[in-house]
Parts: sequence; structure tokens; C-alpha cells
Amino acid sequence: MISIISKKNDSIGHFAGDQVLVDIAKRLEKVKPQGAVLARLGGDEFVMLVEEAVIEQPLSENIKELADLVVDTVKNPVVFSDVSYFISASAGIVLYPDHGATYEELMKNVDTAMYRSKNDGKNQWLMFNDQIKDEMNRLVLIESHLRHAFDYEEIHINFQPLMNSQSNQIRGFETLMRWQSHKFGAVPPDVFIPVLEQTGMIVEYGEWILRKTVQSIKQWENDGDNSLIISVNISLIQLKQESFPEQVKAIIQEADIEPASLELEITESVLADDVEKITNVLHTLRLNGVRIALDDFGAGYSSLSYLRQFPLDTLKIDKTFSEDIESGIESAQMIGSIIDMAHNIGLEVVAEGIENSDQVSILKSCGCDYFQGFYFYKPMSKESAERLVRGW
Repeated sequence: MISIISKKNDSIGHFAGDQVLVDIAKRLEKVKPQGAVLARLGGDEFVMLVEEAVIEQPLSENIKELADLVVDTVKNPVVFSDVSYFISASAGIVLYPDHGATYEELMKNVDTAMYRSKNDGKNQWLMFNDQIKDEMNRLVLIESHLRHAFDYEEIHINFQPLMNSQSNQIRGFETLMRWQSHKFGAVPPDVFIPVLEQTGMIVEYGEWILRKTVQSIKQWENDGDNSLIISVNISLIQLKQESFPEQVKAIIQEADIEPASLELEITESVLADDVEKITNVLHTLRLNGVRIALDDFGAGYSSLSYLRQFPLDTLKIDKTFSEDIESGIESAQMIGSIIDMAHNIGLEVVAEGIENSDQVSILKSCGCDYFQGFYFYKPMSKESAERLVRGW
């Protein structure tokens, strides 16, 4: 069984999107072996059921050849109304009975392999294997413990300072969720955050860290530190909740803080999902006085000209730029151009991942507004952040 997910641009419109799916289905029909069954599961997902009898032996090798053919066929551009749409495809493969004895088990495993191949890079396929199975079991275990992490008070927040490049004073902090599990120890965010998103728990956890962030802002404002801006990361799932803007507004009003003291960080992938809906949500948040930052710029495919349509206040340049800036004058010129263009559209610029003084010097000469990284401070507890602000 081969499961395929193709990615079309949601911004092209439903009619054009449907035509793209029709074209993909026709392509898959042409390459499927005689006697195989092709079906659309829904959305942009297709499944191909290939019986052993219709493929020459060895089955596993021929399936791999078929998977290569499927991915290569789907990824070719689709031309509709004189416009070329570039499609990416990811495929997962399972073999019966090696990877499951029931329909439900096979579908779950082929879905896992498909999405794993998508995360590893587009336009490729992956066959389900024991390593993926072990990882699935581990993620299931992590999920079960995450559901009780609040009860055991295992979730906490760290604060990482952002430094003003000119005054070397603290501009504010980014709040970071951390999980210190009694069973697993310190679990990295890149392990448990995706689990929160996949299970939908990110809505509950996201509201929790948002409330904690706002409470910290209120405490600092009461202590006279009114100039600090505290940022918190927001997931696409949260932004898609219709109640999210009102939730943010209510939390701010309950705490009675200045809305502009709160900055919500989103990533480039958020902007590429549902442009119209996300833009409207961001505009509503901005109208309520909240700041918006685009995190990890450069890790994806966005351009500054593309960003003009979104209501943003801050551009956070991905740490890979800071790592590359010492490699030569071309890298410095490129990041200087990014900073200049960001300033031209009214954005403040933060360079992430600063690790040494040479990076600081080059970025300062490029006009970067703020720095964030281990060279200045690692993420710290709230108590340490309070001592830092007060100069203790």
C-alpha cells in the first residue's frame, strides 16, 4: 500500500485547487500497475493498493520503484489557465502483513511513514520500519505523560533576554516552555512541542504559557519596569481557533497590562497556511494593541516583499544567518540587505543565535536592532530574569 500527500497552495482558490487534484489523480491513474486500486482519501491525500500478484518479485524492490515513479510524476508542475503550479509530494509505504494485520493498523502506519517522509523533506517516500514503530511508541508514551505534566507541575517557563544592540540594555524577554519530566528528565522542546500540536494539546498549553507571560508582564509593570516587551510563541493551531483574538484580549484585560508589552511570535509556515484567515486574525490582534513578531525568518521560503501584506512589528532573523555571517563579505552584505529592507517596511530586527563578539560587531555594523543568543544570556528562570532586570 502506498499513501501519497500532495501539497497545493491554499491561496490559489478552491476551483483551481480542485483542478490540480484532478490532474494529479489522472497522473497517478496512468502510473499505477494494472489491477492496482487508486483512491482519494480526502483533501490532497491518495492511496494506492497494490496486490502482490500484480507486481513481479521481489515485492519490496518493485514497490520502491513504483514509489519513485509516483513521486516523480506528482512533482511535475500543473498548468492551469496559463499558470504553472508547482506541487510537492510525500509518500509512505506499508507491506501486508509485515506492517499491520488490519486496515486500521495499516492506515495508521502508512500515514505515519508518509508524514515522516514529509518532515524529512519533500518529494520523497519512506517505507514503514521498526525504527519508525519504536519512535511511534515513544511518542505515544510521551503523549500520555504530557497529559499529566500539569498535575505533576513538570511544565515551567524560561526567559531569554533580548538585548538592545546600541545601549546593550535589555529590551525584553522571550518566554520558552520547558518540560522537566519525572520519567524522561529534561525533554527538548523539538520533541514535545510537535506532540502537543499533533494531539491538539497545544491549545491548552498555549493558553497556559500566554497567561503566565502576561502575569509576568503585570508583575514587572507593578515594579516599575514598564518598558519591557515579553514575547511568547503562538502555533498555527492556536491562530486557527476562532476565539483566539478574544482570548488574548480577555487575558490582557484581566491582568490590566499595556497590550503593547506583549508580543506574539509566529513562524513563516503560519503565514503560508491560509493567507486570508491568518492575516485577518493578525490584524485583529494588532487592533487590540498586541505586537506581532515573525520568528525564524530565512528558515523557510518567505521574502520581505511577500511580508508587506502582513501586520508585523518585528522580524527575527534565523540563527543560521548569524552562523554564516562570519564566512565572508557576501554573507554580511546579504544580511545587511535584509535588515535595510525590513527597516524600510517599518520592522524592527532581532538577530537570533548570537554566540560570539565577531557576530555582534558585524550585525551591529549592519544596523541590527536587537540581539538574542547564548553570547549574552541563556534561557533562565523567572527569578534569574527578575534579578537581571533589577541589576542584582
